[in-house]
Amino acid sequence: MKKRFFAILTVVFIAISQFIPASAEEKFKIDDESLVTFIVEVSGDAVLAEDAAKEIGTDYNKTYEGQKIEAQNLKIQASVHSEILKRTNNNTKKGYTYTSLFNGFSIEGKKSDLETIKNIPGVKNVYISQKHKMEFFVSNASEMTNSTLSQTSSLTPNGYTGRGQLIAVIDSEFDTEHNIFKGAVENPKYEESEMPEVLSNTKMSTSFSAGQAWKNEKIPFAYDYGEGDYSTYSKLNTHGTHVAGIAAGNNGTLPDGTKFTGVAKDAQLALMKITDANGSFSDESLFAALEDAAALGACVVN
Repeated sequence: MKKRFFAILTVVFIAISQFIPASAEEKFKIDDESLVTFIVEVSGDAVLAEDAAKEIGTDYNKTYEGQKIEAQNLKIQASVHSEILKRTNNNTKKGYTYTSLFNGFSIEGKKSDLETIKNIPGVKNVYISQKHKMEFFVSNASEMTNSTLSQTSSLTPNGYTGRGQLIAVIDSEFDTEHNIFKGAVENPKYEESEMPEVLSNTKMSTSFSAGQAWKNEKIPFAYDYGEGDYSTYSKLNTHGTHVAGIAAGNNGTLPDGTKFTGVAKDAQLALMKITDANGSFSDESLFAALEDAAALGACVVN
């Protein structure tokens, strides 16, 4: 099931990337001198697009063959990035790096640079990263009710508790200090002591501090891709805490004092905020969160 899930996720990721060029040009009239964020796709397949990866799943990232493909792709990315700097007089560093589900990187530049970048050897395509406004109708976990949680723990008596699993939630905010994330986790996928090695030996979209990304045993990884820091809570756009609590909360107390647990109370959570201060999210940050969900070996991405 996990293998099939990541095969589907890879197809969805590629499909999204193919949609970007047309919609970016049609929906937004951007001045040539305006700064935009480009998503640069380079030649060569992403690691998890390989046929062998469809059989193995995300563990293919850790194989000799997978790491060899990754190294080749990163070499091409570095060459393309160097040429972009030369040909556009652009001193901007790369933004996020994509290797697992997509082979490329993000970089800021003027819209007028698009054709120049597209003609650089090794570039397969160039997309303008769009911004999208989220609209919500669900409040955060502090306002959960019995009706929204009545069925969440029905699988637990049958032994399905999420032991050893990681759920990635991509959303607008997460209150990592909420009591629904404070309970002990049975047989966690990641221990705090191993996270520095995991993050240093796993190709992620950017470099992370294990000490800052780790929040507690329930949340071994949390990051704000929209604003580039480790503070994932936002009063403006409450939604993700509620979703994460329903998925894997393990120490919840409702306003009436009722105790509850999520669907998979022993699963850990990778919480990935992708919105900016205005509540919008970009293709750049969404792609990065998807990349890292795959790199961390999430069994489910919401």
